[in-house]
Amino acid sequence: MCDSSEIAVSRRCRLGWIKLIDLVSILAGRRLMMRIKGKIYKACVRTAMVYGSETWNVKTAEEGTLRKTERATIRKMCGVKISDRKNTSELMERLGLEETVVEVIKRSGLRWMGHMLRREETR
Repeated sequence: MCDSSEIAVSRRCRLGWIKLIDLVSILAGRRLMMRIKGKIYKACVRTAMVYGSETWNVKTAEEGTLRKTERATIRKMCGVKISDRKNTSELMERLGLEETVVEVIKRSGLRWMGHMLRREETR
């Protein structure tokens, strides 16, 4: 049986792909610099992937799904095939991406937890 976070992660990965496909002429084209593509990716695609992730209980399998989706979208934006054997960290550096989607989710979960700890007890 599927866990609710597993369902949420798969839906969000699918939405990330939908956003990438919507912006494929910009993100996979050769007209823009890689850093600009990275900023657009963070603003549109990654945001769609991590929306609501503060409350997810992400397990190793879901982290793998998120990493796989992010690697595939980054390769698509850079015009690199799997057979080219390019390192993902090198491609992320080209795009100006400092952290992976899993790191973003963990950071947002910790931020949300801080909000919950600071709220009033009467709430």
